[in-house]
Amino acid sequence: YDPSVASCGPQTLPTLHHFSDMGIVSTRTGWTGGDNLVVFKCGPFIGHKAIMEFCHDPGGGHSHPDAGHFVLFANGEWLIRDDGIGDKWTSRHNTLLIGGTGQFGEGGGGFIAQGALDARARPRIVTATSTPQYDHIAGDVTQAYPPALGLTRFVRHLLFVKPDVLLVLDDVLCENPSEMELRFHPASTIWELGGNSVVAAGERTMLQMALLTPEDVTTRMERSPDDGAAIGDSPVVVRHMRTGCQWRNAVALSWADIQEQPRTVTLQAGASTWRFLLAGKTLTFDWQTGKAVLEPYGIGGKAGP
Repeated sequence: YDPSVASCGPQTLPTLHHFSDMGIVSTRTGWTGGDNLVVFKCGPFIGHKAIMEFCHDPGGGHSHPDAGHFVLFANGEWLIRDDGIGDKWTSRHNTLLIGGTGQFGEGGGGFIAQGALDARARPRIVTATSTPQYDHIAGDVTQAYPPALGLTRFVRHLLFVKPDVLLVLDDVLCENPSEMELRFHPASTIWELGGNSVVAAGERTMLQMALLTPEDVTTRMERSPDDGAAIGDSPVVVRHMRTGCQWRNAVALSWADIQEQPRTVTLQAGASTWRFLLAGKTLTFDWQTGKAVLEPYGIGGKAGP
């Protein structure tokens, strides 16, 4: 400790950072102390460098089978939660299951490492960009899953339209028709499912989770079968399920103060270009390139009000 070094606050730091070895991206709206935060994980259980160098587990037992998992903190409280301490199951995280089965490493009190080590499994971040209006994070999660599941593609995009909308876009492809399931764990204990939307009320925040692509998708909201003190105070899980080979899914999360209505997001879906209308803006996403563009509503020949 050097007392001659003056203290310095974080205000000059960027609001997005990619921890490249572990495959973790953290992004926030600012450094005021009242900011909204999204954290996304998509990397090897012991990091990219170690997974290529070790043939035995060097000490990754506390890792989780949670590639593609994200959490959301806003308005002073958790809205989408982590699982905390407990047995290692992908189902406890906000990511994908295939036929009820998760990723390398699940099924024990500690991360079961050998499968991931043998496969040199390297899920990875492919995009981590920040602008004043929105941030774009994407991860290729495919290698986190055992090849026997037949999963050939799972790419997740998070589009954080600041300060209060998060779009979760998933591109899933399997070799054969499979039971695919995307899980979301709201932090609130007060929730309601109506139509294609889930509303969860926290202490000070109203969260809306809207399924924008409901065709052939079954949605359930239920108490998690693996509930208990180890996974926190809110053993609730939202399950979006679809059977097939390919699934492009969009969920819009928006939030506001408890007495207010969260923003509404509308989807105009084309063959490869999807347009999301929100807050007076159009966010255009191209599935072929993985690129997103945010413009004022009605610009660029897009539909107006």
